[in-house]
Amino acid sequence: MKLVRVASVLSLSLFTMFFLSCENEPLDADFLSEDGTFIPDDSEITDPGGASSGDYWPLAVDNTWTYNLYADDVAQDDYDMSIGSTDVYQGENVFRFNQYLPSATGTDGTEFDGLEIDTYVRKNGGDYIISVGDLSASYLDGAFELSQTGYSIIILKDYVNVGTTWTSNVQTVTSFTSNDETFPDLPSITNNISNTLEVVEKDISTTVNGTTYNDVIKVKYLQETFTAAAPEQTTNSLIYYYFAKDVGLVKAEGTISDNADNITSTTLQELDAYTLN
Repeated sequence: MKLVRVASVLSLSLFTMFFLSCENEPLDADFLSEDGTFIPDDSEITDPGGASSGDYWPLAVDNTWTYNLYADDVAQDDYDMSIGSTDVYQGENVFRFNQYLPSATGTDGTEFDGLEIDTYVRKNGGDYIISVGDLSASYLDGAFELSQTGYSIIILKDYVNVGTTWTSNVQTVTSFTSNDETFPDLPSITNNISNTLEVVEKDISTTVNGTTYNDVIKVKYLQETFTAAAPEQTTNSLIYYYFAKDVGLVKAEGTISDNADNITSTTLQELDAYTLN
C-alpha cells in the first residue's frame, strides 16, 4: 500500500488515502459498533463552543503565516498559509484559505498533479473548526482522476482545562475515474477516520525561530485511519500543535507511520513571519 499525505504538517492530520491493502493493527474497538462497523460522529461540531478565552487563530482576509518546513530533519521549501476570502460552506460563514497546502506526494514518491482542495476555517465560541472540502487530483500520470469527499474537525478548544479530550469520527470516500477508455474505473474506497485531540498544556511559552511566544496552548492530535476493504489495518499520525494568543499556529511537530512501506517520518512546521489585519 502507498499512503498519500499532503506535505504540510497541518494537512498530514487532515488527509489520508489508501490505494492498496496491507496488514496492520486493528482500529480501537471504542470506535466500532457491536457488529464491528465504524460509527461516524461529528455532531459536536454543530454544538456551540464554550466562551472563548482569547484569539488563538486570528481570522481575517489577507492574514498570512509563513512557515519553515522540515521532513525528517531536512529543510523543505517555505510556504505561506493565507486567508483569501470569506465564504459560506455547509451553511456556515467561513474563511477560505488562498493556500493551505503546499503539495502532495506519496510515501513512495508518487506525485499528484492538479491537486485542488478548498479548505476553510471558522470559530464557534472557543472552538476552531477546520473544514476540508472535496479533493480532486490527477493520479498515475493522468490515467485517473481522483476525488475524495471532505470533512470537518475541531482543531482547538481554547476554553477547556488541561487534560480535556474530544473525538470526532468521520468518513471520506475516495473515487477513481479512468481517463482511458481501455481502463475501467477503479473501485471507490471508504476511509474511516478517528480524530482524538487533547489540550496538554496551556499558558506556556515557546520559542520558535528566535521569537518567544507567550500564552500558548499545546494540542495533541492523534489520528487513526482504516478502510473496510482492509479492516485489520490502521495508519497513525501524532501531531502536536502550538497556538499562540493573537498570533495563531506557531509550531507543529509530529510523526506519521506508514506500516505498509515500513516508513516512519517526522515533520516540523515553524512560524517564520506573519501579517495580521
